[in-house]
Amino acid sequence: MIRGTVVNIAGTDYTVPPFKMGLWERFDALVAQFRAAEDKSVPAMVATFAPLLVDNLRRNYPEFTLDAGEWEFPTFTEVRDACLVTSLPANPPQAPANPSTGAA
Repeated sequence: MIRGTVVNIAGTDYTVPPFKMGLWERFDALVAQFRAAEDKSVPAMVATFAPLLVDNLRRNYPEFTLDAGEWEFPTFTEVRDACLVTSLPANPPQAPANPSTGAA
């Protein structure tokens, strides 16, 4: 399990790891793609970045199947922010070490 930020997605807690270097490079490329696109709507932004967020989440949960298009928008932004965290402590003291079971 890669340490990260605990986020609740559809009623289940998941530990979202921060991006590794290759994912940062993909993120930067997607930012450029989104900036160049004519459609800058929220649905277009979600469609652009959601696959990358799901790929990052699957680093800890390879079996994860919930498509980001099924998440509530606040969940999408919370997962996005968790992926971009670089300077905050992973698994803050109040977070369980294993969020799926709540075990310490």
